[in-house]
Amino acid sequence: MGLTAHQALFDYSKLTAGQRVLISLRISPGNPYSDIAERDTRDLYPALVTALAPLSLAYLHLIHGGDEELLRRLRQQSPTALFLNRAGADIDTRVADLDAGLADVITVGTTALANPDLPTRLRSGAPLNQADPATFYGGDHRGYTDYPTLAAATASGANTMRRPRDHLRTPAC
Repeated sequence: MGLTAHQALFDYSKLTAGQRVLISLRISPGNPYSDIAERDTRDLYPALVTALAPLSLAYLHLIHGGDEELLRRLRQQSPTALFLNRAGADIDTRVADLDAGLADVITVGTTALANPDLPTRLRSGAPLNQADPATFYGGDHRGYTDYPTLAAATASGANTMRRPRDHLRTPAC
């Protein structure tokens, strides 16, 4: 048997010191990084979200680990805004999460990184630059400051982009 929700919580009274503060929490059920091995995510995380409800979190940030049933259950139990991070998912999939009510906010980290004018591109249905993961977390400025804007790409005639759905609305950025 794994941790209970009670065991997973720490004493917030020391953090709040009697004052109302906004707290958010980021959870990542089933995260395999750093040799983490969770076996009872479908029991632990719903219990944790229920136990957190009295704290009136500002939001719950969920790193999606691939368990769609757990995502739906946590969405139903969360009394607060849900930020959903589907790492590696395309914009269409992320917007579908908004449309389905699975998320209140979607993350667009690498897409925003590769598209310095992302809101403009989404509103106009313009093609998106592809992010280059080989340049993430190391090296020099390449991959962080050199992605072309739509205007620059159009002026140069570059066509190495993909086009999102034409009917996308701009997600929170």
